[in-house]
Amino acid sequence: MTAVSFLLLISGLKKSKKMVKYNNHVGLNERMPSYQVKLGLGLHLGYAIEGAIGSYYKIDASYLSPNVRMAERLEGATKAYGVPLLISGALHKYFTEKTKQQCRQVDYCTMNGNPDPVQLFTIDVDPSFIPIEDDGNFMTLKQMKIERVHQRILRNNMREAAFNNEIQISDSFENNVEIMVMRKMFGKEWMETYEAGFTDYVNGNWKLAMNSFNKILEMKPDDKPTLNLIAFMKETNLEPPTNWLGHKFFAE
Repeated sequence: MTAVSFLLLISGLKKSKKMVKYNNHVGLNERMPSYQVKLGLGLHLGYAIEGAIGSYYKIDASYLSPNVRMAERLEGATKAYGVPLLISGALHKYFTEKTKQQCRQVDYCTMNGNPDPVQLFTIDVDPSFIPIEDDGNFMTLKQMKIERVHQRILRNNMREAAFNNEIQISDSFENNVEIMVMRKMFGKEWMETYEAGFTDYVNGNWKLAMNSFNKILEMKPDDKPTLNLIAFMKETNLEPPTNWLGHKFFAE
């Protein structure tokens, strides 16, 4: 549910006329050329300790554990991997089969203090295919408030139905127009080509992996996860290091 909600948030930012004006703000672009509001999310599974921090006037809930730290590291690593969403293997294995089919493994890496390689996944989307909202959808302030209430009721009903196993949130990949539009270029051929290359990469058959990854770049020249893997393999002339257990590209 969290992954689907995040994807819809990405599409909402892309189609919002207010965000377009914000991104084109003269002052912001003078200080930060080509300014854009972007989102990054890291998803992991594990325990956490909840506690209150603050003062008598303001108290916030805080969560502490190695798992919280992992989620933070995943969020920070979205920039390096060029994707808006990174999912750990620990969470991915609990996804439904339908949701797993939408995921792409972007790395298999080791981290300081953890000898076991960690699987990293993403759900590919291209929000550039989402059109900016039409002016014809303009609503009065009263209408906007009513619409927000309707949307809140719909979300609550959907959450309750999902918890009662009356609906599958993963069906959104097949019936939500915005998600389908953002994922339209990441079809069967894309996934099969990439998975073949990634399997060869993990197994140490890097020359074969290069053939598949080059095909991916023909379909999407700016695919950052593929470019990262190619750059790493070229560091050793397409020969895996001795006792290689994974690509150490993870943001520490």
